[in-house]
Amino acid sequence: MDLASNATGCLKVAVYVYYPFIFMSQDGPPYQVTGSMIEVMDILAETLDFCFKYVVPDDRQFGRQDANGSWTGMIGLLARHEADMTGVVVGLDLDRRTVADFSDFLYMDQERLIYKRPVVESDMAGFLKPFTLSSWMMVVATLVAMAGVVLLTRQVTPQPARHCPGTDGESSRQQETVWNSLLDTGLWSVAVSLAQSSTLVPRGMRQKAVVGMWLLLALIISTVYRSNLKAMLIKPRLVLPFSNLEELVETSIPCFTFRGTLLHRNIEAAEEGTTMWRLNKVLYTHNDVALGVRDMSLGKHVLFTTYVGLLSVLHSHFLQTKSCSLYMTDDSYYGSKSLTLAFPKGSQLRQKVDPIIVKLREFGILGRAFMKFVAHSKTCLNSDPGSVDSALRPLQMGDMYGVCLVYVGGITLAAATLLMEVVIALRKRGGKRSARE
Repeated sequence: MDLASNATGCLKVAVYVYYPFIFMSQDGPPYQVTGSMIEVMDILAETLDFCFKYVVPDDRQFGRQDANGSWTGMIGLLARHEADMTGVVVGLDLDRRTVADFSDFLYMDQERLIYKRPVVESDMAGFLKPFTLSSWMMVVATLVAMAGVVLLTRQVTPQPARHCPGTDGESSRQQETVWNSLLDTGLWSVAVSLAQSSTLVPRGMRQKAVVGMWLLLALIISTVYRSNLKAMLIKPRLVLPFSNLEELVETSIPCFTFRGTLLHRNIEAAEEGTTMWRLNKVLYTHNDVALGVRDMSLGKHVLFTTYVGLLSVLHSHFLQTKSCSLYMTDDSYYGSKSLTLAFPKGSQLRQKVDPIIVKLREFGILGRAFMKFVAHSKTCLNSDPGSVDSALRPLQMGDMYGVCLVYVGGITLAAATLLMEVVIALRKRGGKRSARE
């Protein structure tokens, strides 16, 4: 087999971090390498009787073609014959095939998004959430309409006129009767909806029918409101910031992907006006895998990478926190792709490795090695990202602010009304004194 320059005669195997296939220490060389591909490489070395040492590209990339035609990362090492193969699977595409050969596929993969799942927090407007805005508007419109209908039936039905002391004449008594009817019906419609008492006494069959209908309707509305509010407190639902890439680009949440990957190249080369092209506005990249995953778990950005890598992230996060505080979107992008081992162009080593890869895949050894590092991801994949745990959350001060503001607003309005009445009464009293003098 054609070996890269190596005084020890061992194969040079190019690797870099790719969860769960390769986990690598940053304090090397020599590097401490773990992951599911270690078992595969040990089987290849034992079967083909070779030794190997790991080499890491200086730029910490998988490999992309620069403007001058040269290649970076692990693909660059293979193109320059500075490595004999990759010890981690890489994505296969036409551009890479021009400078490297690839084995039979080990796994299939796709790209997805992952982000920190929101948590239930205090909500000042929570008491308004049982109904939507349109529902509240309909309730208010119904309340006003019912007050108008009751007022109309009250005017049609003869009512005893209220005489205001200090006023004379039929017109004064008639105006006072209309005003009192309007005030009574308005207060009555609000009082009924709030299950409060009222001084209005319906007279006549028409008025009694309207009043009875509003009593029934108010009972239904209040019952539904209380039931919805109780359900929201007992089993709240989380509102996810996005569920696909189209919704993500409408937000201001930054998106992160790893530099030098196929996904990074495809996003940069996206056609203008497409969703991927718009993603470039909030996209940033680097090659520190651990930092990218940690910042995503803290909610600093969305992580856009391979599905198998995200399974490893879910697995590791669950082991650390014993919870599923991350969620992954269901949509995949760019379709499925093959994950293979790469070799220098024309290498005879690929022909010896391919039969072994096929047998490992068909006998389930590749799948077993992979599942060791993603086993707990199933727990989070089977959970509903919009649900919350069954632990009771005590109400906080933020939950009370909305109701308190309504109460303070009502007290303020009542105080302002009282002040206006006092001012008006004082002015009338002063006017009467001036007239007597």
